[in-house]
Amino acid sequence: MEDKVPGFKGITKSTMVEDLKSEIDQGTDAIVISMGAIIKAQKDSSKRGKEILNELKNKHKELLDDLELKKATLAVLISTDIKKEVSLPVAKEESRVPTDLPMFRDKKHKDAEEFIEMFERKMQASVISIQRYVTILKLCLDSDDNEWFEEIDFKVEDENSWKKLKEKFVEKFKNPNASFEAMREIQSLKVTKDLKVQQYTFKFKKLMKKIGWKGDEEVALFQFKQGLPRVIQNQLTMAITLMRKDGLDVDKLSNVVIEYEAATKTEEDVRSKCSFVEYLDILKRIVGRKKLMENIKGGMLASNQQD
Repeated sequence: MEDKVPGFKGITKSTMVEDLKSEIDQGTDAIVISMGAIIKAQKDSSKRGKEILNELKNKHKELLDDLELKKATLAVLISTDIKKEVSLPVAKEESRVPTDLPMFRDKKHKDAEEFIEMFERKMQASVISIQRYVTILKLCLDSDDNEWFEEIDFKVEDENSWKKLKEKFVEKFKNPNASFEAMREIQSLKVTKDLKVQQYTFKFKKLMKKIGWKGDEEVALFQFKQGLPRVIQNQLTMAITLMRKDGLDVDKLSNVVIEYEAATKTEEDVRSKCSFVEYLDILKRIVGRKKLMENIKGGMLASNQQD
């Protein structure tokens, strides 16, 4: 008489094994069909076609997860002593795929650098081991882009190898006109009612990186100042004079701007200036009291010598 599986009334181990094998065979067939549908959908570049493709890829991930879970369950059943209570496994990290993965080249993720950063944040938030990044990354690419991975045959084993792969990815898929487009965008970038100083600063630094400017270059400092409200531009003239000797860059300048904005009388009215004493206090926090005094005395001395 065949032993029954504890916890599953009326079900024998052999019956459960056979049922799972059948489910696995059906799941494998479903994955093959799903892959064919994805390849076919990739040929449709219309908006609706892309939506259908994303839906198919999400469904494909679900099928893969389900198949891995059933295979793991089958392995447990075969190797388990049925006289003991059977514990069915939950989806392991090795087979888990995060939902809502960013898709490269779609409307939101056309830029290679921005896409790979978004992908990395998604992996970290989902607590996925870095060794599985490449496997999951392939699900975010179309068949043509996936061919590149097959060609380089690159394995990620730690932070350093992942960093190298990111660099290779950006170099391969970056927009050849990215620098020109970033230059055009940074020249029109301005602080507005909707784009506050902190947001402006973040966006400026991102564009600056794409262009290839360094934070201490004159062109970067000049352009950063140009996007600010006129009243803040005027106030920055003194900051630039006092801070230049200490290695002025966009980071230090942006700190002055952010603190200056916070010191204005109202958040909405950028014309409401803070007092000169408050302004000096801002520079003191950024530069340091000793350095600020040295720079001020140096500026006064230079002015007296000119007179």
